[in-house]
Amino acid sequence: MGKGRRLRQRRQTTADERLGEMLASYPFIVDPVTATRLGPDGLAALARNLWPQDCQTCGWALGADRATVAVSDLIVLASATLHHARCRKPQWETSGSMHSQQDLLSWTTQTFLLQAKADSTDDRPIFLVNPALEQTMLKCTATGWRSNTIDSYSSLGLTRSRLESLLATEPVPDISAHLDAEGITVRLDDTGQSWNTGCDGPTREAVKRLGGILLAVTTAFDPHDLRELGQFLTLIRAGEAAVGWVALAGTGPGPLSEQPLALPTALNTFVLHLNLNHAFVGELIAITDGALAPLDAQEWAQDAINLPASSLIGWRQTSNNLHTWHTIDSISAKRFILRKCEDGWQLIRVAGEINGKHGLDRDTARDWATRAARTNAKTRIINWLPTNSNDDVSITFHGSGIPR
Repeated sequence: MGKGRRLRQRRQTTADERLGEMLASYPFIVDPVTATRLGPDGLAALARNLWPQDCQTCGWALGADRATVAVSDLIVLASATLHHARCRKPQWETSGSMHSQQDLLSWTTQTFLLQAKADSTDDRPIFLVNPALEQTMLKCTATGWRSNTIDSYSSLGLTRSRLESLLATEPVPDISAHLDAEGITVRLDDTGQSWNTGCDGPTREAVKRLGGILLAVTTAFDPHDLRELGQFLTLIRAGEAAVGWVALAGTGPGPLSEQPLALPTALNTFVLHLNLNHAFVGELIAITDGALAPLDAQEWAQDAINLPASSLIGWRQTSNNLHTWHTIDSISAKRFILRKCEDGWQLIRVAGEINGKHGLDRDTARDWATRAARTNAKTRIINWLPTNSNDDVSITFHGSGIPR
């Protein structure tokens, strides 16, 4: 056995031993697939961003027993949730969309005043919120999976910077605050999500004097555990909170949603693909085994589309490519693309398409795709990530979107 091979085996053994030691004392129950895909660093990040409050299957308190972690892999992102062991086994499940019982999610808030040493105009009333105790989103990066729930809030205009973010004075658009006798409500106008909590004393006076409050969103801390300002500043220094100034919209009762929830009820995956003569974007609605022959894949896609066969125009090759086919529903004019990729056959409901030379580069293609998804699929894209299959001829991105 060569020296290089022995070294690699020794490194693998060390990594496996580290993972085994970590799982022995890990606060949650995870399956081998989740443990392997996340690795020690990913598991540590997961533990920092999940808080065992209520089971996301039955809704009852999780109690003292270790909760199980169930992961829904959305290709671009993944959703990790906590459950009773009797309600749901630990697993890593691959799917094209995520649907969770959002009425079971818990959130916690705290308001307090960060006082300036000299000028009171630099005082910062803070609205700290953990929007999802029992759920966190994970993002696959070049160095592994990491928690990124607050990235969806960053896309709304909140800043994931360091201490300088506390000095923000420009209001974040589409987020508003309402102050009334019972406390303060912060509402995300784009999604309807809202949180409310008490706001009294110097904090309340600062909100009224400055005409707003600094919103800080984090999943790495439970606001109910806040005992001193140093805890909050540690979060900010570590970049584990998304922060933005929220203007006070009124001093009457704010428009609370019926279910002031932390995350959307669905998070869908989109595919953006372009080459020199073709570009399309659409929602990924199903995935199946890549070993299927094209005719078998088309039969599977027909069932997945769930429309009468008579309403679909027959499957046709795209540019004589055996790995890409398309069809159109003759009634609704909806277009579907079936393409074979590294992860299997993908069925995509098209939201936008350009045939012929388009002149799009990576940045303009993402902008175009984001507009198409928002206009034609009623979805707000959070982010786009390039896949590993890109070459000099074609580029493919996967994106995560929140239905509007």
